Amino acid sequence: MEQEIPFNKIHKEQIESTIPVSQEMIKNDSNIENFLLNCDEQTQGRGSGDRKWSSSQIGNVYSTFNLRKKYIPEKILKLTPYIIAITIVEKLNSYSEDKFCIKWPNDILCKDGGKVCGILVDKFEDFYMLSFGVNLVYAPPMTEIREGGRAPCHLGNHSKNVPKAFDFSVEVCNEICKKLCSFNPEDVIQQWKKYGNMDILIKKRGEENGEDYKQLELTDEGFLKVSDKEGKEEILKPEFPFLK
Repeated sequence: MEQEIPFNKIHKEQIESTIPVSQEMIKNDSNIENFLLNCDEQTQGRGSGDRKWSSSQIGNVYSTFNLRKKYIPEKILKLTPYIIAITIVEKLNSYSEDKFCIKWPNDILCKDGGKVCGILVDKFEDFYMLSFGVNLVYAPPMTEIREGGRAPCHLGNHSKNVPKAFDFSVEVCNEICKKLCSFNPEDVIQQWKKYGNMDILIKKRGEENGEDYKQLELTDEGFLKVSDKEGKEEILKPEFPFLK
């Protein structure tokens, strides 16, 4: 792995979404290299499972970090969502005296329960697209949240020192690059354990109305050992579409 990962930094005021715009830029320029695309507003922001991500408020982070696949080799790929989550929670905690944590596999929450960040990892042509939306100054009202969704919060609830969204995005991408260059799977798992909230009851993906599971342990592969209410244990694997 190279010791540095160069990337260009691009800022837009208002666009449809950083994901399709990044795809268009990649498709239309065969010579394009790594780049961060950040914007002030998205008119059609996307969350996981093609859900809407409310993104009309200036001051929050709406970013896609596009890296050529050679910079994220196979041995790193399955832990990349954890690396992104660890990086963002570290950055948020640096402004807020450790007010944020990770819910498996890579949701970032305020410790009082509200969701502050969403992360998506996609692949397109020769790129991996690392997208993240972070509520820095504004949390959308519950009327904008899907049924069963977690109430949002924002960094400003816990800190008077809130960075500019573009600066925050660049700092996060710089730190992701450092972690990719010095990748050690044991370090990633240990860092996740440091910030992961194991007290939260979780549900299997796609079973929002299903059974709650107690978290027991994060394995060295990034899988989660859980138990149901009867005490029966099983292993949950994160379902990241980009791995398929």
